Formats: sequence, structure tokens, C-alpha cells
Amino acid sequence: MKDLLIKVAGSEEPARDVTIKPGTTAKDILEGLGLKGYLLSKGPEDPPFGESENVYPLVENGSKLFASLPAEVGGTLLGPSAHSCLSKVIAWFKEGSITVTSSKIMIEPRNKIVVERSKKPYWQERGWKRHRWMYTGYYRTRYGSWDGKIENITCYPKFYIHNPPSKLQQHPHWECFICRGRRWFLIHFKQNPRNIDSGIIQVERIINEAFRI
Repeated sequence: MKDLLIKVAGSEEPARDVTIKPGTTAKDILEGLGLKGYLLSKGPEDPPFGESENVYPLVENGSKLFASLPAEVGGTLLGPSAHSCLSKVIAWFKEGSITVTSSKIMIEPRNKIVVERSKKPYWQERGWKRHRWMYTGYYRTRYGSWDGKIENITCYPKFYIHNPPSKLQQHPHWECFICRGRRWFLIHFKQNPRNIDSGIIQVERIINEAFRI
């Protein structure tokens, strides 16, 4: 078993202690805490776990997780540009390149910092797993995560999503989601994705767009 701390984002309540067993899903944790409608993630800026995703092997004993409403996960109360500027200011303070006087803030030149891009493929960063004939994982967005699979990976990969959000029905590309039974939908692309990564990215982009319509 593993002991976790669950913090409700935006709440002044202290984090709640939770003990989970192998096989415990995000839905199990949230419903056990009476947080129906919330999403569970490793941090306020991280994509949420899938509702039926087994959380146990993905967290360490003593980890702190966050429960947030869909619009809050991966978002901020500030706009993207304001949040970006604020992040830069905080970074400059940490680097000592900002001097505060009684009447003004002086920003001094600093050395350029080069941030290397992760060498992991996108599907690995998103927690997908490769099997002999398919990939399985979750399409992760700030609005939630949905179970998916990718078949026929050696030739022309076929992307599927399970029980997609109803918001997708308002998106112009909804007609490209073809039901194949048991709430699995095959996603038809006008142009087949170049690789697994680009396909996952395209599906996540469509889901994000659907929630913004």
C-alpha cells in the first residue's frame, strides 16, 4: 500500500491523507474523497490522470497529488502572456539579475540560458506503453484524459479513443470519429500522421479545441 496526500487546488483546507492499494484508479481516489467532477494530477501544471487509470504504479509512497476542477488543471488565473511574464520575473529574482530599490526595479543583463528539449518521444512523455502490436495510453489535456490505443503500428497506425467527451460532438472534425463498438471510436485523419507522436498531438489538440468552442 502507498500513503498519499491529496490537496484540493484553490482550497485553504489542508491536504488529506489517503492510503491506496494496487489497482486504485483516479476515480476511486476522487470518489472516496467526495470530489466528484474533479480531476487528479501530480501538479497544478501537469495533465490529469485518466479516470480509469491505475494510479498506484505511477506515484511514490508519500507523494502529494492535486485535485482540480477541469478548467483549472494545466491552467492559471492569469492569461498565458501574464503568466509567462510572471514566471520570467520570478526566474530573474532567483538568478539575482533583478535589484529592488526603494522606488524602482532594475533589470540587469544576464547570460543566455539554453534549455535542451527532452530526447524522449512524446508518447513516452505522455505515459503511453508500447506492446507488440499496439500502443496504449491516454490522450491528456487540461480538461481531462481519455483512454486510447493505437493499432497497426508497423504500417499505417490507426488511432482510437474510448468514450470521447461529448464536447467533441460540437467540433467540425467530429464526423472523423467513427464508432467501432463498445464506445471505441476510430479517428480518421485527412492525412495520415507521420508518426505516433504527431497523431497523439493532433488528437489532444482537437479535444482542447472542442472544449474552447
